[in-house]
Amino acid sequence: DKSVFLMFDPLHLFKNFYNNFMKAVTFTFPSFKFVDSIVPELLDGTMEASFLHIKNVHDIEIGKPLKLAFKLNEKVLNPAVIERTSVKLADSVFHESTINSLFYYSNNGYPQFKETALFLRMMRTWFNVLNVKSLFYGENVRDVSKMAIKMEDPGKSIKFMKSFCEWLEKWKTGTGMKGLTCQTFGAATQTSHAYPLLVDYIFKNPDFDYVLTGNLSSDFIEGRFGWYRQLCGANYYNSVLQMLQAEKRIRLRSLINMGFNLKNIHELFEDND
Repeated sequence: DKSVFLMFDPLHLFKNFYNNFMKAVTFTFPSFKFVDSIVPELLDGTMEASFLHIKNVHDIEIGKPLKLAFKLNEKVLNPAVIERTSVKLADSVFHESTINSLFYYSNNGYPQFKETALFLRMMRTWFNVLNVKSLFYGENVRDVSKMAIKMEDPGKSIKFMKSFCEWLEKWKTGTGMKGLTCQTFGAATQTSHAYPLLVDYIFKNPDFDYVLTGNLSSDFIEGRFGWYRQLCGANYYNSVLQMLQAEKRIRLRSLINMGFNLKNIHELFEDND
């Protein structure tokens, strides 16, 4: 079987959601409601989310000793161009505290915040489902969106991804709806469509009992190249020779951490040569 599942890195898409939302200021998207905990159900009509609502929450809480949206600050709301590539800033906007603060204020004098809160929750749930890196973390924090996908019960995460994909396609083709860029729409739709297919393909192998979606991203590849750059004097432009030398140093360090002595390592390298 030579199946290919084309996906884009969820971290980069998450940053794109943040940048697109900040630049557009206002999004108009298909209506939905959450049922069965995290599964979105599409409805008739449209909803509207505004980045200004997030700024309003920050303004409301300025000077207060206790803040609901404690992740928000000026850097998050008005980042420099180079800072817009930061996952930390995107995480602050789509953080649970920001979402919960919008829901709170929507019930206490600012009803217009509710649709923005729902939009942020949709995007946050998508990121949580695709960023699971621990088998038991979701159960410990009692968050269904952070639970591993298990063979005996793929559960609500797969249902969410399928519904999210349908929602994106309806949003992209909707008339008069202001939303993500064409590139972000395409990448997010492709990724959301491919993940359930990949999980189903993995579970065809009886050796797998569960899937940690966070381990399917390119973080490890990027981390390796970052390691290369640091070992080469934090130089961004490395030669092939420098990368090969850095790889030897990484493997040597790994062998030492595994308990190999210098004699065994020397013999091992001689055999490989």
